[in-house]
Amino acid sequence: MKQIDVSGIRSWIEIPRTKVEGPNAIGRACTFCAEQVVFTTSGHYFDQLRSVVSCSGSCPSCKNITHFWVTEIKVDRPRTSAMELYMRPIPEVFLDVTTFNTEVPDTLRRAFTAAVDAFYTGNFTATAVLCRRTLEVIFSQLLPPDKRNLGLAESILEVEKHIAFAEPLSKLAEGLNSENSLEAYFDMELEPDQEKSRSMVKLLESLVLYLYLLPGDILALEQELTDGTSGDTQ
Repeated sequence: MKQIDVSGIRSWIEIPRTKVEGPNAIGRACTFCAEQVVFTTSGHYFDQLRSVVSCSGSCPSCKNITHFWVTEIKVDRPRTSAMELYMRPIPEVFLDVTTFNTEVPDTLRRAFTAAVDAFYTGNFTATAVLCRRTLEVIFSQLLPPDKRNLGLAESILEVEKHIAFAEPLSKLAEGLNSENSLEAYFDMELEPDQEKSRSMVKLLESLVLYLYLLPGDILALEQELTDGTSGDTQ
């Protein structure tokens, strides 16, 4: 199971022969088709011992079944902020860049979020276009202002001169040359499918983690270890 945002519950329904309510409609991206849909649920069951309501819903787009659980549901007690919502099968979950620290530029947050949103809506052509745009933002933001008008492959190679991540960036730049297959993933003339779109978004995830978050995490760990060592010597 995967915990999801409880705010996705759009409406509630009283469960027969109980004194509790269960979710009647849940808005969420479908695990199977990735479309953002509203599940109308049925088969509600109240597990009083564990204070859980379970139910299921069929995706209105692909018709596959998804199961849901809501915790902290008790008899004669109003719904509270302690409730949690879970679903199965586990949905495709990408990085939530809105929660990142200030090391991630706002332009990158917006570009990545737009690519993820396009994937969730099933618009894979838009996903490809926005993924390429996010790639451009990822690398241009690492360059000085006078270098930000370079092409994508050139930007990657320029970043390589300034950051000690040479080998992975070299492979990406080589793959994005027109003679290689990786370039075709981001070709705006081609029609990408769901799997190719997912792969592109996952690539963006890896790059954001690799170039923006990992260096900060390493510095934070070094500082934590340094502070711990200093404390031991006192």
